[in-house]
Amino acid sequence: MLIALLVALPAARHAGSNVTSRFATTLRIVDDGTAELGSYNTQTNDVALHEGGYYSDKAPGVSLILIPAYALVRSITRDFDSARHLCRLLTLLPLVLLTCAFLMRHLRKQGVDETVALAATAIYAVGTVAWAYHFMLYSHGFVSALLLVGSLLLMDYRRGGQSDKAKLAVSGLCFGLSIVFEYPTAVIGGAAGLYLLSFEKNYRRIAVFAALGALLPALVILIYNGAVFGDPFHIGYAQVKSDYYRQQMSHGFMGIGPPKLSGLYHLLFGPAKGLFFWSPIFFYCFAGLAAMIKDSPREGIFMTGAACLYILIFSGHFEVSGGAGLGPRHLTPLTGLLVYAGALPAARVTGWKRGAFFGLAIMSSIMSVIGVFSEAQMPDRVVNTLHEFALPMLAQGVGPGNILGLPDWAALILALLLMTALWVVIFGADHELLKSQRNYRYGAFFTAIICLAFYLGVAPYLGRTDQGVLHQVKGNHFMMRNDFDQAAWEYQHAYKNRKDPYILLYWSKALRKCGKIEEAVDLYNQWLEIKPKNETEP
Repeated sequence: MLIALLVALPAARHAGSNVTSRFATTLRIVDDGTAELGSYNTQTNDVALHEGGYYSDKAPGVSLILIPAYALVRSITRDFDSARHLCRLLTLLPLVLLTCAFLMRHLRKQGVDETVALAATAIYAVGTVAWAYHFMLYSHGFVSALLLVGSLLLMDYRRGGQSDKAKLAVSGLCFGLSIVFEYPTAVIGGAAGLYLLSFEKNYRRIAVFAALGALLPALVILIYNGAVFGDPFHIGYAQVKSDYYRQQMSHGFMGIGPPKLSGLYHLLFGPAKGLFFWSPIFFYCFAGLAAMIKDSPREGIFMTGAACLYILIFSGHFEVSGGAGLGPRHLTPLTGLLVYAGALPAARVTGWKRGAFFGLAIMSSIMSVIGVFSEAQMPDRVVNTLHEFALPMLAQGVGPGNILGLPDWAALILALLLMTALWVVIFGADHELLKSQRNYRYGAFFTAIICLAFYLGVAPYLGRTDQGVLHQVKGNHFMMRNDFDQAAWEYQHAYKNRKDPYILLYWSKALRKCGKIEEAVDLYNQWLEIKPKNETEP
């Protein structure tokens, strides 16, 4: 119940470009019988241009799965954001909760004790950066659940003596559906296929897995592309409207080049979006992968190989940050698998090693609350998002919104109370062990203290954003919140630090929204005088 409340509570006021592209497609299919975005194309940058029409450039999974939900919801409301929130409660929320129940059941079958099983389930749902994608209608929350269920079923199939054909079929279906939601997950599906080939000798069963895991998604994607773009082999990413994105995606394979060390740092350790920075529990989880290789070589090699290959691929992506989002958005499909890998060794150890697992888990949960309730769509131009954006927003009582319509500060307090209650319940299951093992208590306590020392003493100095850029980003944020006075203040300070002519234009727009027409006109005229030649208003 506590997990369900925490997953349901946050609700982004603004869909953002990515979600708008996907959800607007759903609305247009149901309301108008077409996938063409119509007027919605002006509200998103994630657009493909085809024969004068504007379409989502995303994989079709999210748009398609939301069709039944929206067909039901539209009789209640046609408001874009209200419908979006209701559709999320009818689709993504149940999927996340069912996956939590499945993970809990699977861990118990593996002999994991109740406390670690509860903790791992909580971490998966609300204890890492993936929490942000469990309530926003990106593809990544859906994909994370599908990959976790598919992988656990496939490993169960092998451990059960390869007797349960249904598990193999459903596993293949999960991997196949994940590709319909997010094309790059074909890499993980491919790794799963190699894992299956390492032990399965029945070619009919291999064929069933391949049909569901590869042929089915290919068929869905080909039919969708044929219906939308008139060519089954034309995908949206090949026809993006933006000149910048079209140019970038022309390099390498759809904008993905060779792995880069700078990309690895940004994805894993950087203070902007780093996986370990925002969710330190993954230090333990990667150690768990090493333990899996030793204890269960086939499973360990499968999961480690899939995770490392996926990370290497996205380290070479032209937009390694993944745009606006909490943590490394591209890597969130891996989070469920990694949490599972961390839970297995945590259940087998005692003393300070067990304590370290819980200390990292608690710190990850705190960081998740900070990230989700400051802005789940974290700006991608901020170098140190924790200290330059998230904490200042929370200090001002500014947040992304919530399903109950509470003031942002009240939603933050409620989330902290629910998270505290959740961990009290988890530790309640370990009461006797906590009392009897001093090293267990000390391990959790000192791990948390070390993390706090890092976040408060070291993290502030890991990088700083140019003040002009930082104020401009905050100005854009307050414009989306319709807080035009604060936006104007931010743009004013942005221009003092960075003489970008377009800041004058944004500042002018903010003042116009505030009703300060004369000042707005004056700034607009200044922009006309100094704007780059041959450029029009963006």
